[in-house]
Amino acid sequence: MKTKLIFFALLVAARINFAQEEIKFQVTEDDPKNINNFSCNIDFLHLDAGFNNFDGTSINLGVWGHLMYKSKLGADYSIRYGYLTLGKSLGSYGNLASNLNIQLGGNYILKQHVSSGNNIVYLKYEESYLHKSSRVTFINVNSSKWRYTSVRGGLYYKRNLYTIDNQEGEDLSGNYHLLGLYGGICFGSSAKLLVQTDKFGERGRGYHNRFMVDVLLTPVNNVPENAKALLPIGARVIWQSLPVVSGRKNRKQYSQRFTTEIEAGYRMLDGLYVGGTIAFSISKTLHSFSE
Repeated sequence: MKTKLIFFALLVAARINFAQEEIKFQVTEDDPKNINNFSCNIDFLHLDAGFNNFDGTSINLGVWGHLMYKSKLGADYSIRYGYLTLGKSLGSYGNLASNLNIQLGGNYILKQHVSSGNNIVYLKYEESYLHKSSRVTFINVNSSKWRYTSVRGGLYYKRNLYTIDNQEGEDLSGNYHLLGLYGGICFGSSAKLLVQTDKFGERGRGYHNRFMVDVLLTPVNNVPENAKALLPIGARVIWQSLPVVSGRKNRKQYSQRFTTEIEAGYRMLDGLYVGGTIAFSISKTLHSFSE
């Protein structure tokens, strides 16, 4: 197994050539807190899949995002509806309601600091179809990073269809409802910088990433007694990449490509589950909410 992993790493390194050249540059902007404090991210292909509830696997349409006030308080929201659910699309449970997940909450930043460190600024990407290889040119820039830790919590509601194998007769099916709270901690980091180079002109780097660990409490529910996961206490981890700037031109300038969210955890009835999306983002800086 170890030999295979080493071989795979060498194969990837052979196909992608990262080049750090000697390039003269000057930092023209370095302000990691000057990022968009509001986002509305639109999902078209959000995936939600529970390992104990295969028929409830759904593709969802929704909106989710964040709001920050004075780099101290914040709000998070998420509303998603399943327009394609596996059990319904197979024709077996067409009369049941589709997936619906609503989350509304807030957060409070406990501590924050700006520190210096290296940020990679990508300058050029070249791909050779003839040689089946890629070359990425970048520079390491010593610049500022904003890091913060916050506590968070809010309301949690989920509805979906379920099916349960029944050895004595017909399989059980229906809609389950979970209502409760989520709460946990968030670790965030951001950077925003521009550099003027002698060979490639102006290039930048911007990011705002969040990693969250939550506990899920869903005491109000109608989960049947013969379900595999009956514990109304769950947990999850979430990673988000949030928009930093607005406009296609600015996103390209700061090498900001996608707004993403990846989630995994344990919840009632579904047991272990995973979710993820790449979203279309609408974001801006609300100056009345900025520092």
